Formats: sequence, C-alpha cells, structure tokens
Amino acid sequence: MRKIFYILLFICQIGNSQNLIQNGSFEEYYNCPVSFGDLSMKHWFTPSLNTPDYFNACVTDNFGSVPINYFGFQYAQEGNAYAGAATTYPIDTEFVNREYLTNRLLLPLEQDSVYCLSFYINSPEFDTAGCLYDNIGIYFSPDSFWYNIYDTLPFIPQLETPDGIFYNDTINWIKVEFQYTALGGEKYMTIGNFKSNINTDTLNLGSGINVQNYYFYDNFSLVECNPPPPPKEIKIPNVFTPNLDGANEVFKIENLPDNSGITIYSRWGNVVYTNTNYGNNWDGEQYADGVYYYILALPTGDTKHGTVTIIR
Repeated sequence: MRKIFYILLFICQIGNSQNLIQNGSFEEYYNCPVSFGDLSMKHWFTPSLNTPDYFNACVTDNFGSVPINYFGFQYAQEGNAYAGAATTYPIDTEFVNREYLTNRLLLPLEQDSVYCLSFYINSPEFDTAGCLYDNIGIYFSPDSFWYNIYDTLPFIPQLETPDGIFYNDTINWIKVEFQYTALGGEKYMTIGNFKSNINTDTLNLGSGINVQNYYFYDNFSLVECNPPPPPKEIKIPNVFTPNLDGANEVFKIENLPDNSGITIYSRWGNVVYTNTNYGNNWDGEQYADGVYYYILALPTGDTKHGTVTIIR
C-alpha cells in the first residue's frame, strides 16, 4: 500500500492548564461494549442517526477489541481504548453518510481566550475502509444538538484541516493540532466531515470504489494555550514615613490592581482621604502622626482593611 504521511502542526505554548475534553482518551465507559458499535464511553455521544464506533481491550470478540478489531490491528495511542468514525460512504454515489463524535466540555470556553486543541488520528488497514478524506472539521457550540439524519450536519466548523491533506499512516498515530480563539460560552465540541461529497477530496486506497472513509481517534486535549498568570499578591504596608527624606514617603500598596478604591479614616472614624482609583500617592497630607484605618475596594468586588501608621 502506498504510504502518504502528512502532519498538520500548529505550535501551541501550553501552560499548566487542565484538559477541557472529558475522557479524551476514551478510557472511561459505562459498561464494556458488546462490540465496536456499542458507543458506551463516557462524555461522548453521536449527534445524528449514524453511530461512530468504540474499541476497547475489554471487548472479547475480534470486532471491537484492541489491538485486533474489524478494521485491522492497532494499539491505542494512550491506554486501552479509542474511537472510530466513517465520514463518507459510499463515495461512488450521491448518497451522503456521515458519522460524528460530540464531547461535552468540562467547562465553557471563555471569550477571547486562545485554546490549543490536539488529538491523534490513525488510518485503519482493512481494505473496506481504504478511503481517506481531506476534511476533518471541529465545531464548537454553546448547546448540544440532535439531527434525525444520516447526512452532513448543517454547520460550518470553526476549525478544519487544509484541503489535500490526507492521514495515511496505518501504523503510527499522527498528532493533529489547532489553535482556537473562543467566542465565549462554547460547551460542546463535535468532530467529523462537515462538507458535501463534491467538496471532499478523496484518496481511494481500497480494492474497489465503493469503500468507506474511516479514521481512528484518540487522546483529545483542549487547554488554554497561554493562561493568564496568577495575580500577584497585594502587599499593604502598615507604616510609612512622609518626612521628606525621599524614602517611604507615601502609602504605597504593592501590586495594586487598576480601579481599586480606598477610603482612609482617622481613629475617631472621620474620613481623611478617599479615591475611587487609588494611585499610591497619599502622603498623609497635614494629618498628625498616628494610626489610621483603611478600607481597600478591589475591582473584583473583594475588600481588604487594616491599619497604617504615619511616622514622621
């Protein structure tokens, strides 16, 4: 069999983020599937009439097990399980047949945050699955959906592999990577071919023309590419010395967030200073040395309070 090997690679700088794809490696299941058509893995479902397949080493027959199954011989990229889906069958007629996999994300995506999506793909070696297509689409949605059709789902995926790229390695798992800037509120991810037959470039590798287009999938990951750093600790001094020596002249709060308000009281409860966007510039003014009480209002809605002493 002629080998064609392509890798789609987008470099993602991934921080220490949690994976938002639930059961991304398909290891968790409600019950060991009877065979490969039993879609029993947790957090995944099909959004249309066609049924993707689930392969697990716990299956006792040679149709849905790992590494031996209906489509050939393949170990999981990670663990003991993976999924598979036909995307165009048959290719010599106008009939359109699609299988999709949908995952319920762990958390909704945040607006304007950039996420790194990766997963592994493998081409089965069985000849009746010997057809490859060049369109793997990823569609993020705020809600789940169900269509009573075998046809192409009526959505335009936000992510899609480039035209003419085929994944034709029957031995190695190929890693596919994307970056996605979220609109905000996306809670579900669906993978499959969202194009019509006429718009899908097909590479026929089987013994005949009436073959199905099929891929194995494993080890999905969706993490924030560059998560914001944790906020720096706010440090509030308990004394400052406005004595004109050039050091410690003002009530300066380290790592103070913008739009933080402050109110300062005398020990008798009178307001001596207030500012809705404090700029670290209160120098005690004409007020006498002694202890003052402050309330700091942060833009998050939290407050901090305590005392500060003026010593000249």
